[in-house]
Amino acid sequence: MLLTACENETHIDLIVNALKALIPFACSDEFRPQLGMDGGLDTFSAFMFSDQLQLQQLGVYLLQNLLEFRENRRIFLGLSEERKCEEDYLDSLLRLLPRVSTGQPNRIKAMKKDGKDKSDPEPILTKHDPFVLRCCIHCIALLSLEHHLGSFQRFVDLGLNKLLFDLFYSEQIDKSSGEAVVLFFANILHSSKQIQAQVMKGADVVQLLLSARDMLFSPHTVSRCLSALLCISRVPDFKRVVLSHLDLLMADINANLNAEAPAGHFSNATGA
Repeated sequence: MLLTACENETHIDLIVNALKALIPFACSDEFRPQLGMDGGLDTFSAFMFSDQLQLQQLGVYLLQNLLEFRENRRIFLGLSEERKCEEDYLDSLLRLLPRVSTGQPNRIKAMKKDGKDKSDPEPILTKHDPFVLRCCIHCIALLSLEHHLGSFQRFVDLGLNKLLFDLFYSEQIDKSSGEAVVLFFANILHSSKQIQAQVMKGADVVQLLLSARDMLFSPHTVSRCLSALLCISRVPDFKRVVLSHLDLLMADINANLNAEAPAGHFSNATGA
């Protein structure tokens, strides 16, 4: 009934109230599977196209919570045999991400390892809503949990890795979003050599992965980053890149071995 109410295009207040009423269900492990199978992914994703900011915020937040459940992620990515989304919403999700501009031709990814020159202009993000941005980044990180090479290749073909890399180094996203970006890279590097090469081309992804400990991300995130570094270090073409960061890598390994806190799970810490 609430999902049906969300489709009433003539009464904005009714839609807003219905979406708000669905939040407890979308946040519940018990009801996420039912919402996904009942068309909730299509309903919530459709609000990404809304010109009403409140509807867009509620839609993408509810979508993020549904994507905490694995089968919903598979439905969204077109991998499920039981249900398919009515449309492919991945490109729409990507379009909600702002682009980064520095006012100069060099891309953010070309920044030096020791940080940007203080005289450089501050990166500028194109018009966006911070809450929508945060939810979109978390949605993408959750989708990257599905280890499917076809999906990973599509992320790369859409330029998602470049967009997220630039956003991370723009220093204009919050810590939670930054951790989600790092996890996206850690997940997508657990893939084929071809995809690894495309992701690492022209970007110091190793440095990004090694930033997880310095930024006090969760033990799970740090471990996932170390696992990704192990994956790429096994490829002769990338071994030298990893070894060039050996000092930082050893510090990360030692800190991780000595950590007492148990590793958590990313999907338990993605609430907006």
